[in-house]
Amino acid sequence: MPRQSRFLFIWAMTLVAILTLVAGVNLIVNPYDLFDRRRIPGVNVLKPATKNHAALTKAHQVERARPVTAVLGTSRAYLGINAASPAWPESFHPVYNYALPGTNMSRSLLRDLRQAWGTGRLRHVVAFLDVPAFLILDRLVHGEEDERRLMFLDNGAPNTAMRWQRLKDTLLSLFTLSALIDSVRTVAAQERERVLDLRADGTSTDADFAAAARAEGVNSVFAQKDQEILGRIPEAKRTLQDWHGPMPNLEIVLEMIRFCREHDITLALIIGPSHADLMEIYRRAGLWPWVEQLKVDIAELVAEAGGDTVKAWDFFEYAPYT
Repeated sequence: MPRQSRFLFIWAMTLVAILTLVAGVNLIVNPYDLFDRRRIPGVNVLKPATKNHAALTKAHQVERARPVTAVLGTSRAYLGINAASPAWPESFHPVYNYALPGTNMSRSLLRDLRQAWGTGRLRHVVAFLDVPAFLILDRLVHGEEDERRLMFLDNGAPNTAMRWQRLKDTLLSLFTLSALIDSVRTVAAQERERVLDLRADGTSTDADFAAAARAEGVNSVFAQKDQEILGRIPEAKRTLQDWHGPMPNLEIVLEMIRFCREHDITLALIIGPSHADLMEIYRRAGLWPWVEQLKVDIAELVAEAGGDTVKAWDFFEYAPYT
């Protein structure tokens, strides 16, 4: 074999060996819980790398879980609802927490409802509604990766491009340096006292929130959230200034009701609780009438649905717990 050819052969074999090693490590550690593999104590029981890949992880997890009950919502449900709680009736098992952080109502309710239904045995849905999400219009985003990896597109049509996106997800999770770094960090994190984790049932731990509270103080965490809400008040006022008819984004809830009735799924709509600080911000900004209007609109949708399959619970009120 000529010297140049031998060099190219050795280089190619070395590259193949490196890629095989990287893929093997990433497959075993499985930092994003993409693959249906057993979690190994001391290696990958905890999955901190899912923090920035929750939509990717849950799109695959929910298909393995094939839930009878799905919890939908945004960050509050993501952190606050335990799918393994003994409070769930036996007939609701298995339960999967399909709530997603850092997203809006358009991309975390109807989209994930269809995905959960597509797994084959969904019978109950508990959807947590965030009041702030109905004061500002969602900006719809179509064609993004989070949509392309699901069984259905946002318009309800079957997703013919899902296999290509899933192949891309697999390759990026096996052969990239970032996945290898996340694998190393996953193994290293197993010895820590409190680590963010995303269990196979979709339940997340509050390790990041707890760490922030310890480092900055609970008061600081709440103050940052208050500033975030205050920053949205001007947009909410502009949106609602000349608004007529049902509240913004309420058509998403209407579509969910229609979908659940069509497929014989019970739907519980939960207007989630908030800290009194947030309610005071809305009241002082003059937005409380719109909060009450939202409650009326949701009650009317439930009444129009009729029967016992669709219910609404309102926890957005001043109370000792808030």
